[in-house]
This record gives sequence, structure tokens and C-alpha cells, in this order.
Amino acid sequence: LVDLLLAYLLHPLLIAFLATQAAAPLNTKFGPEIASLLWTLAVLKLTRYPMQGGGFRVVPLVAVLVLFRYDLRGRSETYLVDYLVVSVLAAKLQDLWLKLSFVVTYAAPWNVPWGSAVHAILQPLGLPHLACFLAQALAASLLGAPILPLTGAAL
Repeated sequence: LVDLLLAYLLHPLLIAFLATQAAAPLNTKFGPEIASLLWTLAVLKLTRYPMQGGGFRVVPLVAVLVLFRYDLRGRSETYLVDYLVVSVLAAKLQDLWLKLSFVVTYAAPWNVPWGSAVHAILQPLGLPHLACFLAQALAASLLGAPILPLTGAAL
């Protein structure tokens, strides 16, 4: 009941409040064209917010409050624009975390079984392989792409 109340009553009211509060400052600072683009992107992102699954939907809201109230004081545009930037960064960081955990789980050199002396010699040679996978995971999370379709199937 609380989730339904939050998703269908309180959240639309919050969006309407933030959108009307941010319209005038964005228009004076960026001009009507860029302000309307930023406003539209942020409102669409906020509108999708209550439909996201899990506890991750709270992370960008809390991160905006903490970052721009304490760490980046004085650098805030409006809550709407701050939320847009932080939500994109939070999604990219979550994607990077998931890809790095996949790489470390399935391609790490310490997962090679120690059966013989050959494995002991070959294990340090897996480090460049791991570094390549980590670089691919970083690039893939920045682009929003899979690590590599063939790499995931080959592991």
C-alpha cells in the first residue's frame, strides 16, 4: 500500500512541485531552448523513477541531497537538473559494478585451479587477460553496452 501511495500519489505531486519550481531559474540561466530540453529530460527521468524496481530508486534521490547539500555546496543548479545528472551517474556506476563483479567472478586468475606446476606458472599470465576484461567492462558501462557478447559466452 505504501509503494502504491508513493508511486501514484506522492511522486507525481513531487514531480509537479519540482518541475514548476525549476522552470524559471533554468529559463533565466540557460535560455528557453536549453532550459526546456533540460527540464523535459529531467521530468521524464523523474516520471520513470517510481516504476524502477528495487531499492536502487532511492539512491539518486538521497545522493542528490547529500552531494549538493554538503559536498558540492554552491554548485547546484536546481534539484531537477541535479537529479538528472546524479541519476545518470548512479546508473552508470551500478552498471560498472555489475560488470566488474562478473569479470572478477569468472575471469580472475585466482579462480584457476591449482592442479599442477603448469597452473602455478600460467596463473600470473592471466593478469593481462583480467586487465583487458576490466578495461572492456569500464568502456562497456560508459557506453551502456554489453561487455562483449562473444566474451560473455566464451567464459
